[in-house]
Amino acid sequence: MAPRLTLSRLWVLCGYEIVRTLDQKTGRRHEEIQETKALVERIRVLLAKLEPARKHRKTDLEFAMPIHHHKDGVGWLTNQPYFVTRRALADKLLQIGKAVVGNAQSVAQPDRA
Repeated sequence: MAPRLTLSRLWVLCGYEIVRTLDQKTGRRHEEIQETKALVERIRVLLAKLEPARKHRKTDLEFAMPIHHHKDGVGWLTNQPYFVTRRALADKLLQIGKAVVGNAQSVAQPDRA
């Protein structure tokens, strides 16, 4: 289980950098990116700094407690009973990736009516 947790931790740290970059490049105007960034940031801060993110300082644990969800695999408990799985984060990242790519394609190829 330890290698899976280590890879999952690194995955979250890298995923945050992707979301942060997208947020900057879109000028912080994309609501879905900002929501995903807040979710990933909540876990990232607990994993990287071993302290809760500012917005959750009063509610979250001092570190992310690793869990194994029976359906979605590796995740982290941030406070009782709130937890986030790596799969949920991946799904959110895929959603914003599709939205950004779809938006870029529509800008690059305007309707030719």
